[in-house]
Amino acid sequence: MRVFLFRGLFGMIFSRGMDTLAIRLRKEGHTVTIHGWGSRQRVQKKTIKLVRAGKLKGKIAIGGHSLGGNSASYMTNNLVRSNIRVFATFYWDATEPMAHAGDGHGHNFMSSDFRAEEVPGAVNHHFDNLNHVQIDKARVTHDLVSRVLKGLPA
Repeated sequence: MRVFLFRGLFGMIFSRGMDTLAIRLRKEGHTVTIHGWGSRQRVQKKTIKLVRAGKLKGKIAIGGHSLGGNSASYMTNNLVRSNIRVFATFYWDATEPMAHAGDGHGHNFMSSDFRAEEVPGAVNHHFDNLNHVQIDKARVTHDLVSRVLKGLPA
């Protein structure tokens, strides 16, 4: 699985859960890259080019925290519009989520103190015991991501 993860605003400080998740997913055999939320267009353009050239094969998954959740949402929608299937998308407290695109898995993790906006078309998970800074680091969300990417029930 090729996994793209996006950090939120001040991601090197607050979205460190993406780093922990990337380490875990790499140990599980996935190819994972982490990006700043603002690099979504560049990453998306490169991904489309590689897929069309046959240089990126296999399943794609995308996730992000806060503004990175928005980047995950936009990238998923744009890849699907480009006829590229996205196996799964994960949103950690996205600030302005769009409806989940395509037929792939969608999981939206919402904390107790943030906007708690549901993502239409995704499974929405409410975590009243986690705040916005904690949710991307929460083992329970990482466990769910791992299960989905292994093809197991969430």
